[in-house]
Amino acid sequence: MYTSSSLHFYLNGTKITLTNVDPEATLLDFIHSQRKPKGTKLGCGEGGCGLTKHVITIEVLGTTANPHPLQERIAKLHGSQCSFCTCGIVMSLYALLRNSCDPEMVQLEGGLEGNLCQCTGYKPILDAAKSFSYEPHTEIAYPPALRKYTKQPIFYGNEKKVWLRPTAIEHLVELKHVYLSAKIVAGSSVVRVEVKFKHEKHGVSVYVGDIEGLKGFSIYEGKGEVVIGGNTSLTVLEVACLEGHKMLGKRGFVLEAIRKQLKYFAGRQIRNTATPAGNIVTALPISDLNPVLIASSTVITAQSETRDEFPLPMKEFFVAYRMMAFPADAIITKLAIPLPVEATQEVIKSYKQAKRKDDDIAIVTARFRVVLDESSVVTGISLAYGGMAPKTHEAKNTMEALLGKKWFDNTTPEDAMPQRKKETQTRPSKIQEGPNNLKNSPLALTSPGGSQTNRKAPPSPACPAEIKLGTQEQQIDHEVIEEIHRGISHGSRDNDDPHKQIATGEAEYIDDMPSIEGQLFGSLVLSKKAHAKLVKVVFTPALQGGEPFFAKDFVHSHGQSIGIVYAESAAIAQAAAQLVDVQYGELPPILTISKAIAARSFFPHGKMLIRGKPTAETFKDRDFVYEGISRIDGQGYFNLETNAAAVIPRSDDREMEVWSSTRDIMEMQEFVSQVTGAPSPRIMAKVKRMGGGFGGKESRSVQLACILAIAAKKVGRPIRCILNCDEDMMTSGQRNPFQAHSKVGVSKEGMLKVLDADVYSNAGYSQDLNGAVMGRALTHMDSCYWIPHLHLRGHVCKTNTHSNTAFRQYNAECILTAIADHLKMSVDKLCLKNLYKEGQLTPFLEPLEDWHVPQIITQLKDESDYDARVQQVEEFNRTHK
Repeated sequence: MYTSSSLHFYLNGTKITLTNVDPEATLLDFIHSQRKPKGTKLGCGEGGCGLTKHVITIEVLGTTANPHPLQERIAKLHGSQCSFCTCGIVMSLYALLRNSCDPEMVQLEGGLEGNLCQCTGYKPILDAAKSFSYEPHTEIAYPPALRKYTKQPIFYGNEKKVWLRPTAIEHLVELKHVYLSAKIVAGSSVVRVEVKFKHEKHGVSVYVGDIEGLKGFSIYEGKGEVVIGGNTSLTVLEVACLEGHKMLGKRGFVLEAIRKQLKYFAGRQIRNTATPAGNIVTALPISDLNPVLIASSTVITAQSETRDEFPLPMKEFFVAYRMMAFPADAIITKLAIPLPVEATQEVIKSYKQAKRKDDDIAIVTARFRVVLDESSVVTGISLAYGGMAPKTHEAKNTMEALLGKKWFDNTTPEDAMPQRKKETQTRPSKIQEGPNNLKNSPLALTSPGGSQTNRKAPPSPACPAEIKLGTQEQQIDHEVIEEIHRGISHGSRDNDDPHKQIATGEAEYIDDMPSIEGQLFGSLVLSKKAHAKLVKVVFTPALQGGEPFFAKDFVHSHGQSIGIVYAESAAIAQAAAQLVDVQYGELPPILTISKAIAARSFFPHGKMLIRGKPTAETFKDRDFVYEGISRIDGQGYFNLETNAAAVIPRSDDREMEVWSSTRDIMEMQEFVSQVTGAPSPRIMAKVKRMGGGFGGKESRSVQLACILAIAAKKVGRPIRCILNCDEDMMTSGQRNPFQAHSKVGVSKEGMLKVLDADVYSNAGYSQDLNGAVMGRALTHMDSCYWIPHLHLRGHVCKTNTHSNTAFRQYNAECILTAIADHLKMSVDKLCLKNLYKEGQLTPFLEPLEDWHVPQIITQLKDESDYDARVQQVEEFNRTHK
């Protein structure tokens, strides 16, 4: 049956045939093996976008000399900055335009859901996308041969892994019976994470995306159910639910709940390949979709070689963390969702709480379904939660407490509160950490008052139904630029040329640099403990002979570099690095600021800032004195291009060429000189461009270049290393977590008089730039506010976390918010009372001139209709208690 072991696909209209395919290779590996394509970038490495039969890369759209209209608009309308994300954005927009010649603005925004941009922002990108008329007849034609293609079962394999693609349900059932541990793959988003970051090995993988019998969406009004194919893509399901809800009206509320949940499920690329069955069998407790299916009384239809088809109610499906009541030889073929009887009064809502709205995994998901009689008394109810237990579950005690109660009665939530609190008291450690008020989230999500079923606030102009891009005005000060209008040079150049290089994929980053003869690839060996003694580092499983690099007696952070493995390819080097056996003698780690304070674990270079009279004198005559602790969590940089470097040793007099994606080229040159013993003039440090800069590519980027320089010096061959996303996050540091222990003196009118504070930052295991960061924090702690007497002490905490680095400053806003709460005063009013006045001195004795902050605040309030919005919020809160 499985006779083909060749892979056939089209790349930019050209047929490609590959034999002896490595099942663990990716499409990106093949594209990067071709000399010309540079525009397709490696991001997270999870492979979530899937693979089609016809692959189009950015190079075929246009060139710098002859760009595609979309590429030209992106270049001319400033749609790129660091530009690492630009090629992906261009291709997402191109795909959208191929599918919809004249998309609405909401569609344009949706088409970019899976594309992150850390520096440019989306407005100029959306401006570019809407600035021209699309002409589909000018585009690449879909290969005619593929329109006639008949899918056949195929396989690829080697001694490590077998990959199979059945084309019929009976073939899949047979395979699952033979290979009980086979990994069933559709969208592969979770499987890729397991393989890439958890280093799991799946000997047999079965791709089910080409089995038409597992797809479909049907509404059976007579039977009162909706049937969904287990392998229907979530994009198709999203559209079908929208149309089904329109057709069924109130009976289709369940479909609208599914559609709403899918709207914020990952990004469009993921939804194009992800499936309901994949969501179910992944069994993650933070699933977006599973609470909806449980609360809807969904019944799974499974099939196996021994039992044929059999039903499995979703409410009984999950038994523990990522464990299911599901036979090992079975597959999911379809889902049946019951529809309510005509004229039944049913309330159905679904919710998702995440750290951001789009393309993010959930912290908590909730779905409730309530059946009411004519008096709005609850006669049936299901409350399903994700993220509050090791498995997706129903809050059965709360459901019992709500049965027989009037749903819209204001006392109903209070009656159920004790049971809800009991059922949401704990959060398993295996589940993703969330905010401190997590236990309150499900209580709010299932409150009848918050369900939008009894009262609704009037629509606010602050929340328009359509996206409005706004306007940007540029005013030129002609007096300032008048002098440069003289004819000081001749000739001309196309100022858009670098931007066209970016938009056409011709811009080159370190990962795009051509391979050099004899080049090796490096992969770091990183610590897996936060604080430990290095008992033994065994490189033998990874290397035949050789010696370990940078072995130290102790590691002081999870992710600290221990050594480097180099090999003839990046894949071999990465696999070998995982084989290095590091034996630890664990020591108690210090991970938080509070633990560092208790242990008096500080770096020696503290800071102090004093202005005004001594604190004992200044606190005497204050009307109010407030004390408290404010905390600011850390924040990662997440450069889309990870830290990368390439080192090329030259034969002449210890000379080295060092390429790095760094902001600090001088420091990189100096440190490479020190570790190699070569004079600085012999180190030719170069930076082509960076895919995201920020603080993570300042001091923290130097380490990788130094490690590669040592390896290149040892072997006398070029060597490069591009960190994986997880490695980059472990090694590049982030914004420091801060904690301030403050004592504030305030007059009864709300005027700030004195601030005495101990400020602590979590520096991590090395000092890096943290002394300067603390200095900046102290001198800017006043923000925009005049405080006559300041006594600030800065403490840089030494902990067993990654070394943090510079990432902007910190201010007093949280202190003012706490004071406003104590004084029962509007925080806006308190802020305006305490703003600096022109001519006053900052804590570092700089007189404020050209002080425009009060004017800016007034202008922003007027243009945003701020006061009217505040009144709407206050009125809504007053009437919805």
